[in-house]
Amino acid sequence: MPKQVDSKKKILNVQEIVQHTLDYQQFSNPYAKNTAVSYLAILTEMSQPNTDVKQFGNTIFITHIKENNAFFKAFNADTPENFVDNSIDYGDYAAEELGLRTLVTTYKGEIFRNIVRLTSKKRRNQNSSYQIRKSKNGDDVVIIQLKD
Repeated sequence: MPKQVDSKKKILNVQEIVQHTLDYQQFSNPYAKNTAVSYLAILTEMSQPNTDVKQFGNTIFITHIKENNAFFKAFNADTPENFVDNSIDYGDYAAEELGLRTLVTTYKGEIFRNIVRLTSKKRRNQNSSYQIRKSKNGDDVVIIQLKD
């Protein structure tokens, strides 16, 4: 299992981060079944219309935008502490640079639930809020309201 790479010591490129995420089974991402096919699918996804790809540290955020709302995915190869900081930077970027008001993502596992909670507590814009709901298949769905 690959180890996280501290972005304060070394910055990975997009391909390395995507590959790291695919190799890291604990994150239970939807592309984990066939790494080669999944890698190509992710690269194709990054080039879709109305899609923004942004790197903070060793985390890549793929954002599918529709008006002021978006669905996003995070591909992380960074340490947990840096992942929280990268997520805060992403939230600020989504609100300020992309003009988004609502972000939605899905995930599995307690680790991500804790990341969401820590990010919410540390986020610079304290007017933001989030909800965590269960989907029909048992995944957690996070809805983040970004406010000025």
